Amino acid sequence: MTINLKELAELLGGELLGDAMASMTGAAGAEKAGPYDVTYLEDVSKKKILDGCKAGCVILPRAAKETDLPYAGNRIYVDNPKWAFAVLLRRIQLEKRPKTPWGVHPTAVIHATAKLGKYCHVGPHAVIEKDAVIGDFSIIAAHCYIGEHVQVGSNCHFYPRVTVREECVIGSRVMIHPGAVIGADGFAYVFVNGRHEKIPQLGNVVIEDDVEIGAGTTIDRAMLDQTRIGAGTKIDNLVQIGHNVRVGRACIIVAQAGLAGSSVLEDGVVLGGQVGLADHVRLGKGSMVAAQSGIMSDLPPGQVVFGSPAKPRLEAMKILAIMGKLPEMYAFFKKMKAKFGDGQ
Repeated sequence: MTINLKELAELLGGELLGDAMASMTGAAGAEKAGPYDVTYLEDVSKKKILDGCKAGCVILPRAAKETDLPYAGNRIYVDNPKWAFAVLLRRIQLEKRPKTPWGVHPTAVIHATAKLGKYCHVGPHAVIEKDAVIGDFSIIAAHCYIGEHVQVGSNCHFYPRVTVREECVIGSRVMIHPGAVIGADGFAYVFVNGRHEKIPQLGNVVIEDDVEIGAGTTIDRAMLDQTRIGAGTKIDNLVQIGHNVRVGRACIIVAQAGLAGSSVLEDGVVLGGQVGLADHVRLGKGSMVAAQSGIMSDLPPGQVVFGSPAKPRLEAMKILAIMGKLPEMYAFFKKMKAKFGDGQ
């Protein structure tokens, strides 16, 4: 990538202070950026990271105009530096990423009744089963499996070894990373005559538009209805989503979280890493759960919790503070007991 700062400021919708014709060829963190790299500062309170910075240009928040910074080079002021930097990285990615050749690899196995849209790519040893539909401009990479009657929208990208089982529906612009499984059987058994008998899982999974699903994540199919992931939700690696779960729009689910069957996340919920949800719980719109928390009951909208079992943030912090003092409290208790007895 080569772009001058005038073009970059226009791309980012920012205000340039510096040499409009200076050319940039890359992006880097503030510590490693060189004279032809662009970097960014999201928070003026962390301006020390610019001390000694050799970047050719720094993207800054507009509030930094009135701030004395340890950097005297080219600057672009924007409303949201992190987003502006992401826009630049997208530009670089488009130029650096190898272009995928459209078409079907000769080793791919595609059923005669499957339908591929315009300019699709199907990679080596991928399998697309009976009556599956793949939308325009979608990429099905090497060793992917697309089951019978699956519907995939346009501009999707399935990385190698993604499995989408029968009857599942995937929206447009969905990205699924390597090894993820969509539509595995839900974990459902009934104990009869000393045996765990399997309950058939006859539903499916519906993934709405603009969802991203991390590597090694599994989303189980519903028993009769749908497991649904709302539009714009982002799911990290190694997440387990049980059968009949409903995830709303624009949620964030971080690595190793587990959602038990029939739990519900309303729009905008954030789950930290290794969070566990009991079955049938409902988390209200915009609620946030800190890492390694356990959710045993419903949360109201906007609630912020952590701990196991999870409690409101301030209450949980008080409990943790007291727990840290338990050794001293216990020693004091023993001393008082030795002096005064047990009070009986």
